[in-house]
Amino acid sequence: RGASDHDPLVARYDLPATLAQLQALLDYYVQQNMVDAKTAGQLRKHLDQAAAQLAQGNVAAFRSQLQAFIDQTKDKTPQSVDPDASEQLIGEAQLILAG
Repeated sequence: RGASDHDPLVARYDLPATLAQLQALLDYYVQQNMVDAKTAGQLRKHLDQAAAQLAQGNVAAFRSQLQAFIDQTKDKTPQSVDPDASEQLIGEAQLILAG
């Protein structure tokens, strides 16, 4: 409840992070020139492999690929990945791992 009857309402949503959302975020940063194309290809490979492992029920390999995505993003920052993009990509991947 607001302090008065004319205070704006605020809604907060906490949606679970997904591989599809992480891929879309990576694509967005590539379009914004915040991740170079070569690095994006390497990072996509980790996400594709993570998805394949999850589809096969291999949770350990899925988690390993997500961790590899995080590690490579860190390694490529700031040379090939903008620091702001890196922070967001890593944060989303960590949310997936925590879920």
